[in-house]
Amino acid sequence: MNKRQRAVLKSLVEFQQYLETCSALREAVLRSWAMEELTEFIGQVQEYSDDARRSREAAKQATSMLRDAVRTLRESHMRPIAQIAAVHLADRPEAAALELPRAGVPRHELVLAGYTMVDAVERWADTFVIEGLEPDFQDKLMAAVNGVDNLEIARDRQLRAAVGATRAIGPALKRGLEARRTLDALVGRVVADNAYQRSIWEATKVIRADVA
Repeated sequence: MNKRQRAVLKSLVEFQQYLETCSALREAVLRSWAMEELTEFIGQVQEYSDDARRSREAAKQATSMLRDAVRTLRESHMRPIAQIAAVHLADRPEAAALELPRAGVPRHELVLAGYTMVDAVERWADTFVIEGLEPDFQDKLMAAVNGVDNLEIARDRQLRAAVGATRAIGPALKRGLEARRTLDALVGRVVADNAYQRSIWEATKVIRADVA
């Protein structure tokens, strides 16, 4: 939620609180459909804001985990296989598939290269074990590739969720402002002859630009 949206939400909440605490207001105002709409849309905005924040935090965590998973995949799994293949299998048809991708390659390309390497080591599994890799090195390679792939998917899903929740805030705020305009007309008639209540009512409608 940006600074302007936070200011609008704060104004709507103050207006809502005024309506709920003003003894001069008639029950008809408090039970009007516009009051129900205002309450509903304020709740929606707060929910969307919380959802966006949680999704951004989850995406940040997934990004950190993804960096570690990529490093582990390259250095602990793919590099040893590539080094052994360069010495013992350089003249084999699978040699290209057993090479370590360059540093900084996009993650989706690294994942694809990882899956390709999983298939390529099948025929020469004994060679890799003889040269010092653990008997289940292929399974561990597959698990590492899957780990990167799944974290990438999870991170992207959280980013999309954050964007979706953020985009939903604007329309909900707009509907909240529409409900407040309807309530303005109702409240205005009730407090028209009460200078004190009218001043408080007017103050709640100010959208302050300095909201942090």
